[in-house]
Amino acid sequence: MKDLENESLDNKYLEKNEIAEFLNVVKLFGRFNDLEMFYLFIFSGMRSGELCALQWNDINFETNDIRINKTLYTPRGNMREYKLTPSKTKGSTRTFDIDGSVIALIKAHKLKQIEAKNSAISQGIKCVDSNFVISRINGHPYTQRMIYIRMQRIIRRTSIKKNATPHIFRHTH
Repeated sequence: MKDLENESLDNKYLEKNEIAEFLNVVKLFGRFNDLEMFYLFIFSGMRSGELCALQWNDINFETNDIRINKTLYTPRGNMREYKLTPSKTKGSTRTFDIDGSVIALIKAHKLKQIEAKNSAISQGIKCVDSNFVISRINGHPYTQRMIYIRMQRIIRRTSIKKNATPHIFRHTH
């Protein structure tokens, strides 16, 4: 019985070597936003909806703080039809420190995001000013489903055999 309990617990988080392998694959094969998205997951313990709702004004680059006070709700999974709703529970609203290396990565991402958006606009792509940290080039937010798809694309390139969803990063954290 104890082996069954330990086995199920072991599958709920990633070991250090699995995190390292996952991030190496992200660096090699990740797409736009992937590196920043997965670093934020691993080093913050955010839920998917919280990461999707994270906006630039939620990050304090001077104090290395991130504020979580909302989640993204997409009833039909459509990037254009979303609502920002309060955090899952009262205790879910929080502010926490994030490692300086992750903050530096996010700062650089902000510049890349601006460049990508300007390039898209110059190509005639209609963009919105939504202020999301992790967004499509057109400014619309990622949905939880999109994060899951992006993660599965990376997991398939690793030796990780766990049934890993984005929530595994919350347990890992």
